[in-house]
Amino acid sequence: MEDGLMNQKEEKEKALRTLLAVLKSWDGHSVKQAEEVLQQARQLISENTGISVTENDTELQQLTAQVVAQYGELTVNLQKQKNAVAQQIQKLNRPSSIVSAYLQQDKGAALIDVDF
Repeated sequence: MEDGLMNQKEEKEKALRTLLAVLKSWDGHSVKQAEEVLQQARQLISENTGISVTENDTELQQLTAQVVAQYGELTVNLQKQKNAVAQQIQKLNRPSSIVSAYLQQDKGAALIDVDF
């Protein structure tokens, strides 16, 4: 019975370390790479959901906390990128050019000043 518990602990520790390495592999910039990292993480989590060990194992608790923190960091960074892209889209949709201002004010404007 002791061997079975040790094997479960080793399996869980290996799975958590692999998951942590996958989450840390994101470069912090590429959304495509982030998608791949999250896909790998999802697969690792689904493969290892049945592993259970004693709750008082502090080493595994610390490793689990590191995984959770790394996952949180990845999702926070992705949210920041999403917000930055949304702001850029809003900025591009604003009618801020002189040409569009003239065209909105008077459809028959004789002089159009182009702001490049």
